[in-house]
Amino acid sequence: MGPLLALLLGLASLFVLLFLGAALLRAAVSLANRVIGPVRTERFIGWDWDDDTDELTDPDAQEPDDRPDRTPAIPEPRTGLGMFTILMLLSLHIAQIIVMGILVETNASFRREDELTVLVLNLVLGSVLGTVVLSGLLTARLGTKWRWAVLAAFFFYLIIVLLLAGLIGLMTAVFG
Repeated sequence: MGPLLALLLGLASLFVLLFLGAALLRAAVSLANRVIGPVRTERFIGWDWDDDTDELTDPDAQEPDDRPDRTPAIPEPRTGLGMFTILMLLSLHIAQIIVMGILVETNASFRREDELTVLVLNLVLGSVLGTVVLSGLLTARLGTKWRWAVLAAFFFYLIIVLLLAGLIGLMTAVFG
C-alpha cells in the first residue's frame, strides 16, 4: 500500500505542477500580448476592389480599435497544451541537470568550494536553453513568430524568478 500511495501522490503533485506551470505560461503569453499589441491577421491589399475610384486607401486612416481584423499576436495556450509544453520543458531541464551533474562529477577540476559556481552556471545555462526550447515549442504549437515567442518565454522565466525571489524573501522574513 505504501509504494502505491507514494506513486499516486507523486503523480498528483506532477499534475498540480504542470497545471501551475500552464497557468504561468498563459500569464506570460498574456503579458507578451500586452507588450506587442494587436496585430493584423489579414494582409492589407492596398486598394478597394469595388470602389469606383482607383485611389489607394490608407490602412492607418481608420482608428485602430475600429479594425475588425486585429487579433492578439500570440494565441493563448489552452490548459492541456500549456501542460504539455511545461512537461516538455521540465523533461529538458531534468536532462540538462543530469548532464551537468555527470560533467561536474567526472571533471576533477571542480572542488567542493565551487558548488555555488556550478549552481549558478546550471541555472544560467538552464534559463538560456529553456528559453530557446520554449520559444521553439510556442512557435510550433501556437503558430506565432519566433521573436514574439522569445518575448513570451522571457516573461515566463521572469515571472518564475520573481515568484522565487518573493518566496525566498518571505521565508527569510518568517524564519530569520
